[in-house]
Amino acid sequence: MKNYQRLINIFCTGLLLAIAGCDFNEIRSNRDNKNSCLEKLNIESIGSSIALCDELIKKYPANIFLINDRVLLHILNNNKEKACEDVLAATKLIKSQDNFNDPILKAEFRIRQASCTQLSNIFAND
Repeated sequence: MKNYQRLINIFCTGLLLAIAGCDFNEIRSNRDNKNSCLEKLNIESIGSSIALCDELIKKYPANIFLINDRVLLHILNNNKEKACEDVLAATKLIKSQDNFNDPILKAEFRIRQASCTQLSNIFAND
């Protein structure tokens, strides 16, 4: 349990650091597609926001920002396994896109990937 709590602290710290350095208007203007899964987010119905993300990602599969939105929704929905699946997919996309130049989002996904790896190791040792 102690390791799990530590993982959550690392993950949250990384997320806060990434958010603290964000200029959201700049990030939004850099998006390939202005659509966002978080535009009309209602915490009471996260499932509908995830469904919207699913549709948008099918339409724009190379849009890392949409995947990032869905990762956040999965975290809010307490589904870390699906969040980690999206983190892995986004990390692969970032590596395959030579012209992707958002250092904040790259750093955020590195932190998330490390958290997912550590989470996987914790569950494997339980």
